[in-house]
Amino acid sequence: MRNRIIPSLASAKQLYLAEEITRIEALGFQEIHLDIEDGNFINNITFGMSTINEMRYLTSLPFNIHLMVTQPEKYVCILKNCSPCSVFVHVESCQNIAEVILYCHQNNISIGLAFLPTTPLENYSYLIKRTAMILL
Repeated sequence: MRNRIIPSLASAKQLYLAEEITRIEALGFQEIHLDIEDGNFINNITFGMSTINEMRYLTSLPFNIHLMVTQPEKYVCILKNCSPCSVFVHVESCQNIAEVILYCHQNNISIGLAFLPTTPLENYSYLIKRTAMILL
């Protein structure tokens, strides 16, 4: 198993994202973790797709994306244009998680499953084997 630290921009001030990305690069990190929240799956709202697209022009660092949204399958299709290195999808928010996993595999996106603390993992063991990582 490969452990690594991936800095997150979830708490960064939106007006200073460019400076934070530059700082992450200067510190030698290899990826940036981005939480996308829609205000439906969870109450918070972080980055929208327009912000993610703009960040793509600021850095060549790979994006590690955590989707905390309803209907994540719609986001995964759009995110393909941002060349994410990996995407975490919550099993609780997806109607057909197997299709999302297949789509990611077909588009060379490393897929991970994300779980709320109350979700029993054993119900998804058959899918965990088809993904690269899990996020609890």
